[in-house]
Amino acid sequence: MKLEELLAQARRNEQIQRRLDKVEDFMLGCTGLGELLRGLGQQLVEVYALRRVGLGLEAGDKGLREAVEAAGGLGGWCRWMDSQQLDRLGLGRKPVLVVRPGPGDVGEVVDAQGLGSAALVPLWAGQRRLGVLVLGDESALRYQPGLDTYFLERLGAKLSQALVAMAAVERAKMAERCRAVVEMAGAAAHELAQPLTTLVLGLERLAREAGVNSPLGKRVIRLRQEAERLGELVERIRRVRAYITRPYLGEMTIVDICAASNASEEEQV
Repeated sequence: MKLEELLAQARRNEQIQRRLDKVEDFMLGCTGLGELLRGLGQQLVEVYALRRVGLGLEAGDKGLREAVEAAGGLGGWCRWMDSQQLDRLGLGRKPVLVVRPGPGDVGEVVDAQGLGSAALVPLWAGQRRLGVLVLGDESALRYQPGLDTYFLERLGAKLSQALVAMAAVERAKMAERCRAVVEMAGAAAHELAQPLTTLVLGLERLAREAGVNSPLGKRVIRLRQEAERLGELVERIRRVRAYITRPYLGEMTIVDICAASNASEEEQV
């Protein structure tokens, strides 16, 4: 190879490295998994001057899925894919370059219309498959089979590391929230149980003294029944073992006591 060609290749590599550094700086600057998933797609489009990008994540990865949902869900450029969908892409550990991709090549992740070429970058963390990153360009020359994929491999490795690290942080937050909710629920049930018991017993005595068939006695019995319903609620609060929320007002959420008290062991963090 001539000196001019070597210098041109070195300049191209330097330019690609600067792009990779920009993407890495963005990932390092993200405050959490939600910000990463919502913003990385546009960052890749701008830094690499791409037509379209897509991220397919392994739907069967329970830990990753729980972390993503806790962080606010997927960004618009992302989607969940089951193992069969990922298998159909025919990926191993190395990026695959495709010229004029059709729906069967990238359609599981992005729309192939208008793409001249695409790079499919598998995402792995050890033996754990996380998904695939797809980079699509209008030019058929951008991602030709046979081109060096070193920088694509590095991009995939950095994204995989970021996903695993941020998912771990998100799950730690989930565990902390769950512990706080369980402790608060236990304390609330304990503090409510004694006065509620005193209230129920007092109403029973008052009903007997007033006469269960008297107008006052009948009203007292209805009050006692409502107090017993409160007792059932206190028991559900005592059984809370998971952090599960439901919509309340506007964008607010509250703990779903019924669901949280009936959570299976798998739902407990």
